[in-house]
Amino acid sequence: MGAHRAGAGWSGRLIRLAAGLAAACALPAGPPEASAQLPIDVEAGVSREVLSGDREPWEEYWLRATLRPSPGAFVYGGYRHTRRFGEDDQQIEGGAGFPLAERWSARIDGTWSGTHRVVPRWGASGSVSYRLAPGWTLSGGGGRQVWETAAVNHQQAGIDRRFDRISLGYRLRLHQVDPGGSGIRHGVSGSWAYDARASSLTASLGVGQEATIVGLDDVRSTTEQSARLSGTHWIDDRTGIAYTFGVHRHGPFFTRSMSSVGIRRRF
Repeated sequence: MGAHRAGAGWSGRLIRLAAGLAAACALPAGPPEASAQLPIDVEAGVSREVLSGDREPWEEYWLRATLRPSPGAFVYGGYRHTRRFGEDDQQIEGGAGFPLAERWSARIDGTWSGTHRVVPRWGASGSVSYRLAPGWTLSGGGGRQVWETAAVNHQQAGIDRRFDRISLGYRLRLHQVDPGGSGIRHGVSGSWAYDARASSLTASLGVGQEATIVGLDDVRSTTEQSARLSGTHWIDDRTGIAYTFGVHRHGPFFTRSMSSVGIRRRF
C-alpha cells in the first residue's frame, strides 16, 4: 500500500508539473504555416523509474535544445542530471543529423560526464540511413560507451516501413561488454502521427540481451524484456508535452517501471 501511494503521488506530481509548465509556456501560437518553419525546439523534462526489490528509485532531469537549420538537418545539445543507486551524475550531450545525398542521411551523437559514477564517462555513436524505395528505409550504425569499470561496444541494423501516418520498424542490436558478456536484442515498434501539428504516439517491444548497469561499478550483459509507450502531443503550434511510460525487466536483477514527462517549446 505504501509503494502504491508513493507511485500515485509521483504520478500526481508529473501531471501537475506538466500542467504548470504548459501554462507557463502557453504564449499565443503563430499561424500553422509559420510553425513548420520554426527552427528551434527546447525541451525540459523529468523521469522516475521505480525498481523492484525495494531499491531506491532512479531519477533524471534534463534540458535540451535542437536547431533545425534546413530540411533534414538538425543539431542538438543538452544537460542531464541522473540519480541511481544513491549517486548523482551530471552529463552533457550533443549530436547532429544531416543529409549525405538524395537518398542517404547520417546521424552522430555523443555524451560526456565529469562525474561518471552511474553513467558512462563518455559515449559516441553514428548511423546512416538509406531510402530504399518509397516508404522503405534501411539503417545501420554502431557506437561505444566507456564506463568507470567497463566499456560497451554496440552495432545496430534496422528497417522501417511508412504508410502515410503509420510507421512500423524492426531493430537488431548487438553488444559486447569488456570485460565479459555479449548479446543480441530484437526490437519492434509502431508509430502513429495523428494530427497536423505532428503529434505522435509510439509503442515498442524488445527482447534479448542488453548492456545494463546493475549496481555501482557493475555493468554487464543481462537478459531484457521491455515494453514502452511514448509520444509527443502538441497543444498548439508551439507547445507540446512529451511523455513515456515503460517497463524493463533485467533478468534476475530487477524490473524498472518508468514514467517521464517533458515540455517542448518551438521558437
